[in-house]
Amino acid sequence: MTDKEKLMAFEKYMRDAGYDKDTIEFNLKVVKLLINRVLFFFQESLETIDSFCFEEFTDMITMIDSEFGGRDGISKILDAMMVLTEFLKVNKLIKGGKIAYYKKMFSDVNYYLDKFQVSRFYFSSFY
Repeated sequence: MTDKEKLMAFEKYMRDAGYDKDTIEFNLKVVKLLINRVLFFFQESLETIDSFCFEEFTDMITMIDSEFGGRDGISKILDAMMVLTEFLKVNKLIKGGKIAYYKKMFSDVNYYLDKFQVSRFYFSSFY
């Protein structure tokens, strides 16, 4: 299954689960940007997201500001990734240890909020 097919299945999964239109659009946007801006370059897929790839994604301060509303978008990004994790689990695209790994990585909201603040400080210091 290609990432494009997974995205279509992910959208169907969220619709079937009763997510509202705005949440579905936001979650799809997060996953599409992750695929296109990070996973593609590291030749990874949705079932092989590692901490390095997700760190690269969350380091994109300008993108997070423009696409997700800055700091306020961080928790929504992580929520989207948790929904994606559940989708991957239900569709047996990830198993056991990978499920636990994803849940741990995507549940550390305070880490990513702090990281965003620090990155923003350093980014603004240079510009």
